[in-house]
Amino acid sequence: MHNPYIVGNYVVGPRHYGRHRVIDYLLNAGDDAVWVVGNRRMGKTSLLRQIELLTATTDNLYVPVFWDVQGCETAADLARELYYAFEDAEPRLSRLGVDLAAVEEADVRELLRVLRRAASAAGRKALLLIDESEAFIRVGRNDPAELQRLRKALQEGQALRVIMTSTKAL
Repeated sequence: MHNPYIVGNYVVGPRHYGRHRVIDYLLNAGDDAVWVVGNRRMGKTSLLRQIELLTATTDNLYVPVFWDVQGCETAADLARELYYAFEDAEPRLSRLGVDLAAVEEADVRELLRVLRRAASAAGRKALLLIDESEAFIRVGRNDPAELQRLRKALQEGQALRVIMTSTKAL
């Protein structure tokens, strides 16, 4: 008998099955900030990557950016990883007029502001998919004020939806 479960890399597209109601809820819930908590190896990364795939079309309301914060310990780490996420989403972001060279040295708050404003100007909404958000614990230990600034940046404005995943540790 074939085992449909895959351990290791994330799963997207036709190999990602089920979770249609969960995805629908995450994209349409009344709150623009949703936290998905699950045990290790439950497919949280696959869920975020599938949402990214489903929303990456130009006719979709959302402009997805997948941000993996695993291993981040400082504000500079977060900014670097968010910039890398922007690089990965460059085709989508360039259609919104985001110039990556202009934001290469930006901090997280400025990167989020650029993302939110570009999406809003295009009549769309940025969809920030944050994976491994337990890293925020370490960032908060190293710089509590930075974590407060990040929280504010994630909650301000109307053109940003956040879906973040973590284990129960957060």
